Amino acid sequence: MEVLADRSGDRGEAVLGRGIGTEAVKLLRDFGFQREGADAIFGCDIANYNLASLRVFQKAGFEVDEVVERPPGSKSRLSTGLIITRERCRQLIASKA
Repeated sequence: MEVLADRSGDRGEAVLGRGIGTEAVKLLRDFGFQREGADAIFGCDIANYNLASLRVFQKAGFEVDEVVERPPGSKSRLSTGLIITRERCRQLIASKA
């Protein structure tokens, strides 16, 4: 097993840009559709300052469902909700075959 980051204060810089997050989201997406029979999967509310997480979900085929303004005093000004449907996932997989 490869060590991805140590616990001495490294905040994950050793794994950034390697596609690990995208692969994890794709695996969870596939599990939801194939094993759990979901018709759609919603992404979590992603804060407007967390563009890397937004991009991870988009690479896995999720599309923006809504952008919500956060209450005053919140850490983020906006949050984004994402969705992918079973049909969209099928189309993505078919286009890569």
